[in-house]
Amino acid sequence: MSGWIEVRDGIESCVRDTFLEFRVVGSEPKLRRSKSTGSIEATPVTPATPMFMPKASKISAGDCFSAAGDSSASTKTNSGCVSPCGTKEVYLQSAIEALHRATCQGKQASRCEVSDIILQLPTLADLPADSKSRLMSQLMWSLGKMQYKQVEVYALPDLIPSELVTFRTSDLCAMLWGSVKLGITELSRRIITALDTMPLRDVPPQSVANGMWCLGTLKLNTAAARSVFSKFLQLAVQDDMRNFTCQGVANSLWAAAHHQLDKLQAQHFLKKAVLRAMELETSDFQHEELCMAVWAVGRIIWSARDSRGNFLRGQYKCVQDWLLLAFKEATGKIRLLKPQGVSMIAITLKNLKQDRFPEARDFLLAAARELSGKVHECSGQALANLCHVFCGRMMVKLWPSETLEERAAYKAQVVVPFAAAVAKRLTSQVWDYSSRDLFAIASSFARAKLGHVQEVHDFAVALLNAPSNGSLTSQDSMNLVFLMNSGKKFQAKRS
Repeated sequence: MSGWIEVRDGIESCVRDTFLEFRVVGSEPKLRRSKSTGSIEATPVTPATPMFMPKASKISAGDCFSAAGDSSASTKTNSGCVSPCGTKEVYLQSAIEALHRATCQGKQASRCEVSDIILQLPTLADLPADSKSRLMSQLMWSLGKMQYKQVEVYALPDLIPSELVTFRTSDLCAMLWGSVKLGITELSRRIITALDTMPLRDVPPQSVANGMWCLGTLKLNTAAARSVFSKFLQLAVQDDMRNFTCQGVANSLWAAAHHQLDKLQAQHFLKKAVLRAMELETSDFQHEELCMAVWAVGRIIWSARDSRGNFLRGQYKCVQDWLLLAFKEATGKIRLLKPQGVSMIAITLKNLKQDRFPEARDFLLAAARELSGKVHECSGQALANLCHVFCGRMMVKLWPSETLEERAAYKAQVVVPFAAAVAKRLTSQVWDYSSRDLFAIASSFARAKLGHVQEVHDFAVALLNAPSNGSLTSQDSMNLVFLMNSGKKFQAKRS
């Protein structure tokens, strides 16, 4: 458990979106490729009946079609929906624009309306490049915002115009975000390739942050992806990130933590990002954003340290000051934080040896008290991280400002109650957790010498007798035996 512990199931995104969900009852559009032309075609379907989530409102026909002409004169489209008379290009433009407006307002479109737009995309071929760029940007952003993952979206790579290099860079960034949210990796690769061949100009800060988040999410180890990320990084720091929001700072930090930046890049970007974060109020960070930003700062520091484990030397103070502010803010928001977010902050605190500061110790105390009753909500990795943090402090020397009485109180108020709650949960649900996490937790208990805690003793017995302990190493066995024997000795002394 030494060194940096990666959060396997960490928070992947903190883009401030209210994702819209909807279900559809009715026949689905059937997609097929024409043998003669090779194009994607749709077979006629029965119009679906949308079933909307309770807090979302439907896009009315007037919202979607009024701009295209008189709705009294209409024709049937491929999907069975009704569209106004006029050119297909005019209809499609107005439909996409209406969908975009409605999505911005938090409304929901029926599947019939969305699939009709998608299947008519080839009609955009004759439009000017600027119009295609704008419309495709609006469509992809809207689909990503709605999390529209119906079968039609898998046809998008074939239906979207191929000349992406003629699109505006800001529009391509919006398209990239939408494709990543929809999970269309093929289209994301095409967009990244196009961005790699273009100079990035006039890209809004929010688009830069979202672009970095997209590349961090995709984790593509290609020359084009690395090149585009480097361009985004340069755009982010060129004006000191002064227009970045809390969300933008958190997203860009998270993305940078997932890329192999060289030390100079890491130092320069981290300083700019943290200085911008200090200009903002920590209270303005949403709780997911705060957790993600703290973890990312710690991860960048860890990866860019020198051979002696030092980082930034004289420039480290601004980073340190912001971390203490973040710990204080997280302590106040502890009831709002998800267990995984608490784990991310705690493991960062441990790896950077921040528990020598009162703000960090206050966070640990609040976290232990809050999560002792929420152990059932924690993943195995989160429990392993938290036990490593809480129990690990018992193994280090006293900090200059810490007394023996404070250390003993910490063990009694934090370590023992949390360990007892975790051990009790794991003993009854040992089958639901991976052996890797279970043995890591047992190791933390052994190092903190918690065998005298009855729940910990019972956990060690259950784990040693579990049929799934085939991966048990000699060190794991020693830890479990130590816990059981120390528990027996403690019980013998008491009797």
